[in-house]
Amino acid sequence: MAFFPPESPSSSPEEAWTTALDQLSQQIRQHFIRSESHQRALAYMQGLMSGASRKNGWQVAEEVGEATPYGMQHLLDRAKWDCDGLRDALRAYVREMLAAPNAVLVIDETGFLKKRHAPRGAPFRMKTDSMGYTVKERSQ
Repeated sequence: MAFFPPESPSSSPEEAWTTALDQLSQQIRQHFIRSESHQRALAYMQGLMSGASRKNGWQVAEEVGEATPYGMQHLLDRAKWDCDGLRDALRAYVREMLAAPNAVLVIDETGFLKKRHAPRGAPFRMKTDSMGYTVKERSQ
């Protein structure tokens, strides 16, 4: 059940990713009741793997060519699909890919800095944000 094809010297990285996504698509198709949900799930995965700087609903939808995030929200909230079966298929995929001798696992718990606005004249206090930086913040 290999999803990621070995890269041949003549194939580009884009071709390798497209082939891998096509193979993964065939493996997970059975877990979606409607073909539209299956296609949207593939688009969602492509959006998550895109170069968009933020991965919220609007940016993911725009990245895959949709005007609004409503379709993606429908997939994640109301569409009918076998989440347990899909989870198991993806777990098997990850396990198989990590079993390769040249496999690399990267876990990134990136946070985004948020600017908080307090009333003028409020005293500052020092705190550590989600990225580990010490920031000066106005007390409210």
